[in-house]
Amino acid sequence: MRKGILLILIVFIGSMRLYAQEDTARELAMLLSSGEDMDGVYKQAGNAFANRLEPNVKSRILRELTKEEKERFAHFWYTKMLEIMPIVSVEDAMVKILNENLTNAEMQEMIVFYTSPVGIKLIELAPTFRAEKQKAAEELGRAATQKGNLEKIETELKNAFPEWFGRPGT
Repeated sequence: MRKGILLILIVFIGSMRLYAQEDTARELAMLLSSGEDMDGVYKQAGNAFANRLEPNVKSRILRELTKEEKERFAHFWYTKMLEIMPIVSVEDAMVKILNENLTNAEMQEMIVFYTSPVGIKLIELAPTFRAEKQKAAEELGRAATQKGNLEKIETELKNAFPEWFGRPGT
């Protein structure tokens, strides 16, 4: 009887630790991606999706889209993104990653840091970092696709992977 009670206590305490770690991971995930930040990610994804689809839609529309229509189109995709994958499911994915890669103690240390003045400042700067990184990536993409660069890259690609392109003249 005592062994049974002891076993039940051990299982109960173990499950409490798992729930505590889950709660800690969720708190850290919320700190790392505030609701406003996640909303921005979804808006950015909606805009990107709308931009990708706009040429396909344009071919079926008899006139140019107005700025307001483009904004409505982007908002349409933003709401679709939320329907397809609610923000909670993204947070759940973050919690899973945190639980798989950090101990409860490490997450608690991070929470202490991210709730400190310096940590709060870093969180507030995250959207700026993301926007600047996006701009730099876009600039890199533009530079890589300039005509002279494309021709050079194509030549280098053919030299690096001749088996993909066959022999010249065949």
